[in-house]
Amino acid sequence: MKFSNPFAKKCCEICKTEYDAYASSCPECGKKNSRKDGVLPFAEDKILGPYRELLCFIVGWALFQYLGFVVSLIFQAFGMKPIGASFISAVNYTVYGVLFVFLLSIIAPKIPSLFSRFLTKDTLRGLFVFAAIVAFDTIWGSLIIRIGATTNKNQSAVNDIVSYSPLLSLLFVGIVGPICEEITYRLGLFTFLKRINKVLAFIAVTIFFGAIHLHDITSLNEWLSLPSYIFAGFAFTYAYDKWGIGASIIAHVLTNSLAVLVSLL
Repeated sequence: MKFSNPFAKKCCEICKTEYDAYASSCPECGKKNSRKDGVLPFAEDKILGPYRELLCFIVGWALFQYLGFVVSLIFQAFGMKPIGASFISAVNYTVYGVLFVFLLSIIAPKIPSLFSRFLTKDTLRGLFVFAAIVAFDTIWGSLIIRIGATTNKNQSAVNDIVSYSPLLSLLFVGIVGPICEEITYRLGLFTFLKRINKVLAFIAVTIFFGAIHLHDITSLNEWLSLPSYIFAGFAFTYAYDKWGIGASIIAHVLTNSLAVLVSLL
């Protein structure tokens, strides 16, 4: 397995500008990047630069993990009681909103190129990824129910939030959350690791995405739900790598939105 330097630079043969070795072309004169080491340059809608990619992942992951705790302390300081669906919803919506703003500010200079293929058939291919995830979840879910599995903690939290405010849940859990996760784990973590090795990137991101949805390692029920998250993590990553962030966002948004709608039934 070959590993590459994620911070590698290349000097343009024409204008002598030093630029990201994984960029598709020289940003100064536009000459196409023809690498001789067998590593294909990244498409313009799948690259931020190594430092910005790392920043997306670190900021996204850190805020996902710890901002909720900080927000809950602030709300309690203003007199909110830390119980009930109203408090949980307020904390989660605030986290998603703040995270969305932070991540957009990080990728702002690259937004035009990142979403250059958003209104194309490549984005619509995310529908097939969504269908594959639904099919897997249906089959796997029916199997684990037979051996006693119940609703996992992640879905239980979604159910509580949705029951309190369905429309806001659809917006934040169904749309804003998935966009934040795609920027964090696909555009950020996967793209950076792909600079090192593509196979490593797929394995690491798929496992990591499953692991962040595992809320209790002592619970058999949580472990039984893990394959669904791992499959979804792989599917979203494949969609992003194959067709761009538009496809992975569509697949992720539809998957989460369906979970919100199902919880209302």
